[in-house]
Amino acid sequence: MANEEYEEYEVFTDTSSKGETLEFAVVDNFEVEGNAYVAAAMIEGDEIKEDGLFLYKRVEKEDHSEIVRIENEEEYAKVAEVFAQFEEE
Repeated sequence: MANEEYEEYEVFTDTSSKGETLEFAVVDNFEVEGNAYVAAAMIEGDEIKEDGLFLYKRVEKEDHSEIVRIENEEEYAKVAEVFAQFEEE
């Protein structure tokens, strides 16, 4: 039954600084200056945690897209500011 919840979300994994594999669900897609980004919530067990979102960049490849960390601090700050404005609306 819990898997039915995830069918409406795109799911991806990332590795924590401690080397742990973490699972995320994409809860929003948005653009900043022509680049695609996602807001994602961490998945714990069978639930999507609603306390805190993580921002990632969507990179288009030849036949698919990948969700990657935003490594540049200035880019991350800009994306976070734009996303916060979306949330206020």
